[in-house]
Amino acid sequence: MRILVALTAVVALGVLAAVTLGEQSSKPAAVTGERAHGQRDLAVHQVARPSGQAKTAAVASKTATIKFFETDPFAIDMDEAVGDGLRCPRRHTVLGGYFGAENVDTSLTFSAPTSRRKWFVGITNNDANTSAFIGIVCAKGVRF
Repeated sequence: MRILVALTAVVALGVLAAVTLGEQSSKPAAVTGERAHGQRDLAVHQVARPSGQAKTAAVASKTATIKFFETDPFAIDMDEAVGDGLRCPRRHTVLGGYFGAENVDTSLTFSAPTSRRKWFVGITNNDANTSAFIGIVCAKGVRF
């Protein structure tokens, strides 16, 4: 039960990821081939924790491993909607998605799982041109 509460906290806090960019790693996550209006083929990389000011809860488990993957920052124009489906590595389960932007007028317009390993994140910029990133939270060693 504690693991489930901790994982839920990680997902909730991941959604609150803020503006600044954090640590990066060279391990890529796969980006799905799903594309809709406004979608881009974005490069994704693993990070130690969500970018920005977000705090994450520690997972007290010998079997569960939490990993975060984010796109590189990308430009988003005023009144533009952008989205992408990100996929966790093999043997991982997706827990949630999040985003960050340079301005406060970029909003989350869609965020939902599309499969056990995939999460779609869609954002809309309602102000001047800016840059943003999207990310997902993946777990290994958990079952739902």
